[in-house]
Amino acid sequence: MNRINWRSVGAAVASTLTILAALPYTLGELATVIPPDWKPKVVLIGLVASVGLRIWNSVVPKQTEPKTGV
Repeated sequence: MNRINWRSVGAAVASTLTILAALPYTLGELATVIPPDWKPKVVLIGLVASVGLRIWNSVVPKQTEPKTGV
């Protein structure tokens, strides 16, 4: 059975938020999803979360399903 790796999902979400916050306003409505006064905070938190989750994901060994002889 495949399990969801929530650390990878969290890193992907944090990376997406960081990219959204870094978009210039010349791109239109997509760039205004995050308000201007929040953008620096979202970028900082997103970068820290992305790096931390990716490091955690690479250090912690993946859990494997126990083998059952059927």
